[in-house]
Amino acid sequence: MKIKTHKQAVTYLESFIRPSIFKSITPEEAEKLNPLSRMEKLLELLGNPHKKFRSVQVTGTSGKGSTSYLISKILTSAGYKTGLTISPHIGKANERVQINNEQISDRDFIKIINRFPQIAEEMQKMGLEEPTYFELLLSIAFIYFAQEKVDIAVVEVGIEGKYDGTNLINAPVVVLTNIGLDHTEILGDTVEKIADEAVSAIRRDSIVITGEEKKEVLQIIKNRCFETKSKLFQINKDFSVVTRNSSEKRIDFDFKSGNKVFKDLKLSLIGEYQAENAGLTIEAALSLEELGFKVSEENIRKALRGAFFPGRFEIINYKN
Repeated sequence: MKIKTHKQAVTYLESFIRPSIFKSITPEEAEKLNPLSRMEKLLELLGNPHKKFRSVQVTGTSGKGSTSYLISKILTSAGYKTGLTISPHIGKANERVQINNEQISDRDFIKIINRFPQIAEEMQKMGLEEPTYFELLLSIAFIYFAQEKVDIAVVEVGIEGKYDGTNLINAPVVVLTNIGLDHTEILGDTVEKIADEAVSAIRRDSIVITGEEKKEVLQIIKNRCFETKSKLFQINKDFSVVTRNSSEKRIDFDFKSGNKVFKDLKLSLIGEYQAENAGLTIEAALSLEELGFKVSEENIRKALRGAFFPGRFEIINYKN
């Protein structure tokens, strides 16, 4: 099977959409077969591309996309070759795979997808379930990032559960935006149950940054950080954001973290909630100093001023 056009590539990918996979996995089912084993085998057959770059993982209920985008924007502004994978896409699947905020070309997209038919056949012979649509798109991102030798990648989770394919990366920095009631049929019907799923992204010795403030959820995050010996940085405790002005053109805000104070930052995304997302973003970028990444105040200011993330809150003036 040879895929020659972008349309054929998309049709092939969409053939892997299976409504039946969207269900809650019980502990009993997980004991019989690790739900991540399929993705593990897929990546193994592809040469384990996810192990060839460093990463930041972004999880939570809302704000993941904007936060992921802004982190990548700041790192790109600082001169690092930065991968970004987000979901879902709005207009074209290529949106999910970016380097320095430039989407993967159709040519590279098609070239990578042509590796999958043989891999899927091998998995079938092994008695494994075929990969899912999300897993294939995530694999495309990992292959592309490894192929292009990115310095770091920002990886947004699909659904913030224990068995999300993104949990196979070993991200030293995890951003947990917040926890709310979403995907309840899969993750659970209370914020506590969903939080228990979301904190699975936190591995040993992680740096964890969160915008969550609900006491019952924070306790679950703190417990996970204690178990994994991870450092936790909380909004309005370890760092803070104060909005100065919000208009239909931009948000002006101040950011403070320890002895670092950035006054009158200007974010070109609109909606007051984006100031908090930007705060998480800045804290994440600064935390990467522990890994040797250097981000200046000017890098941050430049990235926020030039931010543009299509399909989020936009004001469109329409005239007949």
